[in-house]
Amino acid sequence: MNICDEIQSIAARRFIPHVDEYIDRERLDSFIPPSGDTFTMILNGWYTHSPKNFPPSRYIAPLLVSMHFSREIRSSITKSRASMEWLRNNGPVGCRDKDTMRFLLSNDVPAYFSGCLTLTLQENKNLKTSCGRDYILCVDVPDDVYDAASEMAGKTAIRLTKTVSPYVSCTDKLKLAEIYLYVYHNAATVITSNLHTAMPCLGLNTPVCLITQEKEDGRFDGLSELVNHCTRNEFMRGCYDVSNPPENPKGFAGLRGKLIETCRDFTGYDAGTPTLGDSYRPDVVAMLGMLGLNHEGGKRALFTSGCRNLLKAFVVKEWHKFFPPAEKSATAYEVVFCDKYLD
Repeated sequence: MNICDEIQSIAARRFIPHVDEYIDRERLDSFIPPSGDTFTMILNGWYTHSPKNFPPSRYIAPLLVSMHFSREIRSSITKSRASMEWLRNNGPVGCRDKDTMRFLLSNDVPAYFSGCLTLTLQENKNLKTSCGRDYILCVDVPDDVYDAASEMAGKTAIRLTKTVSPYVSCTDKLKLAEIYLYVYHNAATVITSNLHTAMPCLGLNTPVCLITQEKEDGRFDGLSELVNHCTRNEFMRGCYDVSNPPENPKGFAGLRGKLIETCRDFTGYDAGTPTLGDSYRPDVVAMLGMLGLNHEGGKRALFTSGCRNLLKAFVVKEWHKFFPPAEKSATAYEVVFCDKYLD
C-alpha cells in the first residue's frame, strides 16, 4: 500500500527502452517466461516481505542498484546459501543506504553506496511554469507540523499520504504514482516525514524539508544528509522557512550522475527526458480520502479507485455507522471527483 514503491519503478523505467513484463517484487523467484528468454531488470528498491522467495529467478538478468535490505529479514538472507551466492555472483550491489552497504560488506558481498534511484527523476521547467506552484504539500506529517506549515506559508496547504488502497491494480498504481510526482513536482515546497517523498523531490528540484526522528533507523543513513532536514521540534521552532524555502542542497548531484551512468551502461538506454511531459495533467477517476479507521491511531489513508471500488468504500462507510471506530473524531469522509468524471 506504499505508493513510493511505484515511484521507484518509474525512476527505473527511464532506463528501459520497452517494458515486456511486470514482475511482482515479492515473487521474483517464480518468474518463468514461456519463451525461456532472459529478461533484463533493474532491481532497485526495498527487499523484502518474503525472504523465502529470494533469490530471483534465473530468467532475470539483474542490475543490483539502490537496494535496501530491511533489518527484519537480514538473518533469513544470510542463512540462505542460495541468496548469498546470488548476491555475490551478481554484485557489486549498489545500496540505497549505508546501513545496507555495511550489512552486505560484513557478509563478504561486494557492495557500495549508490543512493536512491529516484534521485534520477528529472524536472520539467515548462510544466512548473504553467502550473503556478501556488501550494505547499505536507506528506505524512503530524497535525502540529501541518498547522504550523499552513500558518507560515501564507498559501494553500495540502495534506497527502503515501498509503493507498490495496484494491488498486498494479498498473493503475503506476498511473497514480505519476499523479503523486505531478503534485510533488509543482509544489512551492514539500514538508514530509517520508524518505521516498524527499528523494524524488530532490530529483524534481522541488524545495523539500524532511522531518526526521530524534533517532532514525538505518534506512535514512547516508540519505537524510542529502536533503534539508530537521526534527519535528526544530521545525516547530521555525528551522525551515516555508514561505521562502531554501534551495535543496546540491550534494546529491554526484550520486545522481553515477546512477544515470550505471543504469545507462547496463541497459544501453536513457530516455533523458523530463519525468512528466509539458502537457501532462492528472487523470484521476475518483479519490476517496480520509478514511479514519482507527488504524494506528487514525492514520490517514488515501483511497484511489474507480466506481467499483468506490462502492467498496461506501460499504465500509456504512459499516462504520453500525460499528464506529473507538475514537469517533478519527472518522471523516470526503469524496473528490475529477471534473472529467462528474457526470
